[in-house]
Amino acid sequence: MMAFTKNNSQYFRSIEKAYDLGAEFYDKREWMVFWKKNEMPLILKHLGSHKFDKILEVGCGTGFYAIKLLNKCNFLYGIDISKNMLRTFLRRMPSKFKNKVKVKKESILKNSLPSNFFDLTISVRTFSSIKNIDKALSEVIRVTRAGGIILISDLHPKYQIPYCVLKNPQNKFKIKMPFYRHKIEMIIKKLRQACKILEFDEISIKNVKWIPPRGVSFDEALHDLETPVFYVIKAKKL
Repeated sequence: MMAFTKNNSQYFRSIEKAYDLGAEFYDKREWMVFWKKNEMPLILKHLGSHKFDKILEVGCGTGFYAIKLLNKCNFLYGIDISKNMLRTFLRRMPSKFKNKVKVKKESILKNSLPSNFFDLTISVRTFSSIKNIDKALSEVIRVTRAGGIILISDLHPKYQIPYCVLKNPQNKFKIKMPFYRHKIEMIIKKLRQACKILEFDEISIKNVKWIPPRGVSFDEALHDLETPVFYVIKAKKL
């Protein structure tokens, strides 16, 4: 549901609707360069050279990580609440991977996934868009097999933004949506009920390998070099 329109921006209470509208330009945003140069290398480092059998990506979106993950597994299953993001995912997928990937429009909060099934369950910048984080974590734990890996990366709750923003790089129109600040301590506590924490990183601007140029999209991050922008948690299900 749309809440208001103001100053070349629009706020949506429905995250599904927001991502449906932003899917067309999602990967063209300046912030995607930041994630590709800073977040992606850290996540791939934590995954290492290990070959997984079955991977679940929660909030797979447009397939930003999909090709990297497909090179590390025999089969990739992706879920997302946005039909338009999934359409982009399928359009960009090389034909050689068509038989080892499946995507479905559904939420981790209400899904048809089997229990104790995936060798790796990964979620990147998705949990900050989910209000019921306890339920989401419970489901991630449930679908991951014993000995399997859970890897979560997301915007840090200390990062001072009032809402999540998707900005169209062509007309500068901003799509705004809720941003849920889940305490990392609570996420780790929940994971520890069934997992061993293997890695935990908090990344601020001063720690990144690539600093974005000053501009409208990055001013809020560059004002504070100390506050973490994102975090990564790697856990092993017991």
